[in-house]
Amino acid sequence: RLRQQRMKAHNIMTVQEYQAALEKAMKVDLQFLATPIPGLAIKMYMAKNDFSVPTKNQMLLWELLGQPPRVMMSYGHTETVLQTYSVYINEIRDFFRFNLNK
Repeated sequence: RLRQQRMKAHNIMTVQEYQAALEKAMKVDLQFLATPIPGLAIKMYMAKNDFSVPTKNQMLLWELLGQPPRVMMSYGHTETVLQTYSVYINEIRDFFRFNLNK
């Protein structure tokens, strides 16, 4: 709904044009935002075919965070979120229990 409103307001006709406009307008300096934090517990669940959060950006973030443990899935964004929840939910629960109780 928000996307439709913005597309109409900016006279954008396709989702691809909208995505391109967002990428042009929203530049983020990952080196500023994602510096390695010693001792911080991180595990990344990443998607090889993600267009919402491009895989190249995920890889850069992973590198900038010091290459923490990760799970790489051969899905797109939504499928990876669903797969992460359905398959890895117990692992994620245990990860938080262990790391939040330190």
